[in-house]
Amino acid sequence: MILKRLASSISRQDWFAVCLEVLIVVVGIYLGLQASEWSQDRDDRQAEIAYLERIVVDLRSSEKQTRIDADFQSRHAGYGGLIIDSLDTCELSLNNRNDFASGIYLAGKYINATFVKATIEELLSSGRATLIRNAELRQKLIELLRFYDEHLFYMSDVQLRTAPHVNYIDSVVPVTVREAIGGGVNITWDRLRTNFEDMCNDKRLLSAVIATTNYTWDSTDSLYTWAERLSTLGGEVRAELATLRKSK
Repeated sequence: MILKRLASSISRQDWFAVCLEVLIVVVGIYLGLQASEWSQDRDDRQAEIAYLERIVVDLRSSEKQTRIDADFQSRHAGYGGLIIDSLDTCELSLNNRNDFASGIYLAGKYINATFVKATIEELLSSGRATLIRNAELRQKLIELLRFYDEHLFYMSDVQLRTAPHVNYIDSVVPVTVREAIGGGVNITWDRLRTNFEDMCNDKRLLSAVIATTNYTWDSTDSLYTWAERLSTLGGEVRAELATLRKSK
């Protein structure tokens, strides 16, 4: 219809009408593009909120499991301290025998921090990371992947350094385990296949336990540090979400 009127105006050389028709066409195109842009921006904001909500869940889950593992490993390190004191003094009370046995079994068994990173990796692999408009927050989420890789590298180094000590402990103090052991890990004294006097006289065993216990404390600190990082970043993501929801 507009094109017919435009052609008619041109044929009549009605230049005012021509300009008016052209202006109507241009304004129509502009408004159409603007509406499309508004719609896309609304979709992007909804997607941003959805991604951040998923990231909050991922970070909370990762932090919770990491703290559970850090607490368990801290108790494990305490068993190591008991073993060191007992071998140093060649004294072990009946009440501490099971903890001693559990410590022997757990020596050198380290736990990596937990990181549920599927949502962050999805954002990056799909090229949609810029949906998160807060550039500082976006960068921190990306850097979290690097920090986790550094943690895994550190844990791998710990395992390599302590492997000779762990192998020695396993070879001189065999532990009989006949069933699957859950997260509680409660090894009883009767599972040890070496008598306490022989363990007391083995200075290399003492050195091996000292080494694995030291690294257990170090790796436990790494777990708590990671959990705190997740907690801090989780708080920032929740704050960003609150801001976005208010502006909807």
